Amino acid sequence: SAFGALLAETATLPTDVVKTRLQIQQTGKSAGATRYTGFADCVLQTARSEGPLALWKGIVPALARQVCYTSMSLVIYEPVRDFYKRQ
Repeated sequence: SAFGALLAETATLPTDVVKTRLQIQQTGKSAGATRYTGFADCVLQTARSEGPLALWKGIVPALARQVCYTSMSLVIYEPVRDFYKRQ
């Protein structure tokens, strides 16, 4: 379970990084030209300017979140299941 969470988070984090960068870029007439023209452009610009590992910025907090979520779900599952079985 922990290994699966590690793999999933490592595989999907670059998508989250790019999505966040696209969301926070300024748009509209007052902002001028946008920095990225789309998803692929953001990936390429980030990798070129900051290095490919920049796509995994925030991996430590993301993995900490996954560990907390996974361990909590494993601990809470049985008591909740038993509670609803009794009703």
